[in-house]
Amino acid sequence: MTMVSQSDSMVGSSRPLVVQITTVPQTLYRLFPAVVAHLKQKGFAIKAISSTGSWKKSDEVAEYLNIEIGSVNLSRSFSPVQDFIALVQTTRILRRWRPEIVHCHTPKGGLVGGIASWLARVPCRVYTVRGLPHMTATGVLKFLLLTSERVSCALAHRIILVSPSVRDELISLGIGDQAKMVVPGSGSAQGVDADGRFNPEHVRSNYATSSRSELGIAESDFVVGFVGRLTRDKGVKELWETWQRVREFSPASHLIIAGASNEPRRGDVDEILQALNLDSRVHIVGNVEAIEKYYAAMDLLLFPSYREGFSNAVLEASAMSIPTVAFDTVGCRDGVRDGITGFLVPVHDSNAMADCVIRLCHDDNMRRQFGRDAREWVLREFQPSDRHVMLEHEYSELLSKRICS
Repeated sequence: MTMVSQSDSMVGSSRPLVVQITTVPQTLYRLFPAVVAHLKQKGFAIKAISSTGSWKKSDEVAEYLNIEIGSVNLSRSFSPVQDFIALVQTTRILRRWRPEIVHCHTPKGGLVGGIASWLARVPCRVYTVRGLPHMTATGVLKFLLLTSERVSCALAHRIILVSPSVRDELISLGIGDQAKMVVPGSGSAQGVDADGRFNPEHVRSNYATSSRSELGIAESDFVVGFVGRLTRDKGVKELWETWQRVREFSPASHLIIAGASNEPRRGDVDEILQALNLDSRVHIVGNVEAIEKYYAAMDLLLFPSYREGFSNAVLEASAMSIPTVAFDTVGCRDGVRDGITGFLVPVHDSNAMADCVIRLCHDDNMRRQFGRDAREWVLREFQPSDRHVMLEHEYSELLSKRICS
């Protein structure tokens, strides 16, 4: 059964309707508020389609964004029956709404949304590639993910890639028409609010108590942070291995972990999570809203992810003047300027990662300089307003061509 959350019913016929399609509503909640506000201001009507959600429900997100959201049976995992039902539901909604533009996000949203918008004869179709999960998949799953990416890119009139390294990876695989591809500036689909939410001065003034004091961490202690889903692909194994060496080197060190652990396809990480939970110097805070408060407690971000699109965590930490040590892989190398805003090390090399963390722990001047350079780079290259204008321009250009195929 298809449910539609009622909210933004004032849609004039003269305003081109853009429908954003994501797999889960929390993507809309986290990444789209400023985009929706900008596009509305510029004369676009906005609606969305996603699953009903778990952490954030679609009706809650609809009210928060003041838009209408059509809820369908989308899931992150491949399920032929469920995916077919979602495709039928999405196609019906699009035929009823008759949008001028459909903009799909995430692999499943791109596949189901792309096919549905083609079936519904939507004039302009956009697909944002936010990551490449096939890179860590094997066997049939890898084949399905690659096939999904090929179909999504083939059906799109414009392909937005969140980083240069994602673009290069797709080109190397022969996926997508290069003439359709665009990367927003230096990368990232939405940039980061370095002037407001992730401004370290604002964060310090906005909270009466620091997260260090709440967690029982002294101001003089060295704090390493990790922000991300607690899954195999995010490098939980290497996080644990790196931390083991760091805690031995620095008895006054702590590790703050922020992120959800109840993720699908998280891999065999249960024993590691149990070990982290038993460590008195590890502070697992879960999936938090005010993540900026925890960035303010960190001296360094540890980011051992095997693959990314473009890491929001790295950008947020950089905006907070925090250097990053990350793996040199797709989507991570775009967010760290090696030797300037942090360090990049070979994928899976937890010893090299620990060496870099220990070096920055020992060298306060280098760590602070890296943090200053990281914030300056983010302020210069990753302003959200630039991404909003770029997206508005892409929509307007597609509308002027009125493609339909």
